[in-house]
Amino acid sequence: MKDIWEMFTGELNLYFPNQKVYFFSDQNSKLFLNHKKIIYNSNDDFTSQYYNCLSKVTEPYVITLNEDYILYDFVKNNFIKKYISILKYNNNLSFIRFHKGPNYTNIKYQDYLYFLDSSKRHLYSQTATLWKRNHLLELYKAAPRSYIGKKNRKNKNILCTEDEIDKICRIKKLKGLYSFHNEKKIGHSNYDSYTFPYLQSVIVKGQWNYKEYKQKLKILMKKYQINESKRKIFLNNYKDSIIGFLKKVGFKNEY
Repeated sequence: MKDIWEMFTGELNLYFPNQKVYFFSDQNSKLFLNHKKIIYNSNDDFTSQYYNCLSKVTEPYVITLNEDYILYDFVKNNFIKKYISILKYNNNLSFIRFHKGPNYTNIKYQDYLYFLDSSKRHLYSQTATLWKRNHLLELYKAAPRSYIGKKNRKNKNILCTEDEIDKICRIKKLKGLYSFHNEKKIGHSNYDSYTFPYLQSVIVKGQWNYKEYKQKLKILMKKYQINESKRKIFLNNYKDSIIGFLKKVGFKNEY
């Protein structure tokens, strides 16, 4: 992912400036000079890497991001401050997700905030989320050794971190909210985010996500002089269309 690090840091500094940012990495980069970096062991599993890095973060509230989540507009700081206050004074809540996704309810917490369903899949998500750090740390401490990405179908002993954390969240019946301002839908089940306007995964399966972000990605690649040809192009395919149809007809919480 090194080819998008400058894009990530550049747009983050532009649209969400003057923040304390921690980079979890197995190597240094000049792009991290103005931020905090925590180096992990590349031989460890992802769960161990993330837990060890997160345990070194000192702030009680954190926004979690992957490096291919690219901001494209200014973050609404007034909402971020409000959401931190909500988490601070509500002991029952663990996190606030910045957009609507496959797990949702129509039960309103207050204006623009709704409850997630604690019994359904995707209660946990690696999408942009404001967390109570100690709650997130407890989840990673409890999770088995697992790895980033899809579950390995050939080797059943290799677990997917996101799936394992999600299971623990449902067992614990964690309470979380999502922010929704009637934004437009993007892809099968995720919506855009007014509060934290970002491209949700500009790289899918190692390929440029032209399926959802072609025009914005082309502008960004030109801005940061990124060679498009170094990666393949991810576009819609038959399997994606079938999954999208199933979600539309009522199976959105099962995939």
